Amino acid sequence: MKQKVILRCALFVLAAVVLSACGPQGENLRDAKPELPPNSAGARAVKLWQAKIKRNFTAAYPYYTPGYRSTTPLLQFVDNFPGGRVVWNDVEYANQDCDASKCIVELDVTYSYINPAPGVESVTNTRRVKETWLLIDGAWYFSP
Repeated sequence: MKQKVILRCALFVLAAVVLSACGPQGENLRDAKPELPPNSAGARAVKLWQAKIKRNFTAAYPYYTPGYRSTTPLLQFVDNFPGGRVVWNDVEYANQDCDASKCIVELDVTYSYINPAPGVESVTNTRRVKETWLLIDGAWYFSP
């Protein structure tokens, strides 16, 4: 009886080793993200959100379309940003669907809602955001 248990354990360990050799090495394939060209709409969208997360509005402002910037001065742009109880924490590129002059970029934005209810310090969540990016004079710009 004892030999059967040892044999079963040995077979289980061997099967686990064989199966682990067949799986992905390093990172999980579900977590693998495509490499983005540095000037693509998706890469620029991530940079824009990174600037917004840091509340670096002078770095975020140039990513908006020239038309938006021509009608919205930097100080008004800064005043338009939410403050207070919502804090953006992180951004991760998810997907983009592009044609020659327009991209719909999808990003997963993680945020915290501070003091949502008595006794609750914060609630953290991730939300999929879809943004429109336009190709203008060879560069991608966010169109609010």
